[in-house]
Amino acid sequence: MTPNGPGPYNVGQIVPFRITITNTGQTTYSVISFRDSWNTSRLDFIRIINNANGNDVTSNFTINRTMGVVSSNDITTFLGDLGPGQSYNLRFEFRALAATNRTCNDVSIVPNGGNQMTDDACVSINQPPPTDM
Repeated sequence: MTPNGPGPYNVGQIVPFRITITNTGQTTYSVISFRDSWNTSRLDFIRIINNANGNDVTSNFTINRTMGVVSSNDITTFLGDLGPGQSYNLRFEFRALAATNRTCNDVSIVPNGGNQMTDDACVSINQPPPTDM
């Protein structure tokens, strides 16, 4: 997972995170559970885009804005099976809410009921510059 740009971001700006899930094994993943979490006092969830086709796939996930969690029991149901060497590429968009030196977005998957895999990406958020009147 990586932020789409080094930042820092300003309060009010869109903060996009790119999540790439690649099957580096020899077995096709036919079930992949997914979980993403973030700090709700720093980031406000907006949507999820499938970068392969530009479609908004937010409605395929369970979103808990209070807890700061996006989840799916099986993302292959709407993204398709993930064969060896194939990847999913998703863009999660958030709005920066409050200044901080560091806030992170944490993601985990469990392919085919196997071992959990995790990653995270962190950004800093600045106060926006003052505007002249």
